[in-house]
Amino acid sequence: MQDPNIFIYTRWRDTGAPVNNVDWYITQIKRAIPLLTGGRRQAGIVETGPAQRPFTAGWIELWFDHGGNFADVGSVRYGNVQLASDHTCNSQAVMHEFGHAMGYWHNSQKPSVMGGGPVLNCDDINLTPLEQIVATTMYTRPRGNLDPDRDPAGTALFAPSQAAAPVRIGCDAILGR
Repeated sequence: MQDPNIFIYTRWRDTGAPVNNVDWYITQIKRAIPLLTGGRRQAGIVETGPAQRPFTAGWIELWFDHGGNFADVGSVRYGNVQLASDHTCNSQAVMHEFGHAMGYWHNSQKPSVMGGGPVLNCDDINLTPLEQIVATTMYTRPRGNLDPDRDPAGTALFAPSQAAAPVRIGCDAILGR
């Protein structure tokens, strides 16, 4: 797996107005990817532009649209991310939605990045200690490794028989945002 490249649309998809905090989003994305991969990946090429472009494998495309936050997950390629706000108190949404684009699903731990919970300030959000273990484990395994994890006794193992189709996760309703 290569480092994900990032394309950020600089105009709102629904209104055409300019996105105001593009540089802040670039900084947050460059901070999020190493955290989400246990330090094994970083943002590759980062490009910005006002118009839609053809999808290219290996790229995460970030859209802004007032229709809500969501991301594609479960794909063999990196996915799309949509954010519904453009402000510098959006660290949790960036980390959460890019988590989906990097292969994460929701968890039940609250508060956490992928499980949700209240954010009462504008500080940069970090993974919980358990999420850090998941990040390190997910991105340590060699490509193509299908060996089962060694889960503690009493836990359930989920082993899909084939790669899942891409799934769009609508996080606002699930996380109560």
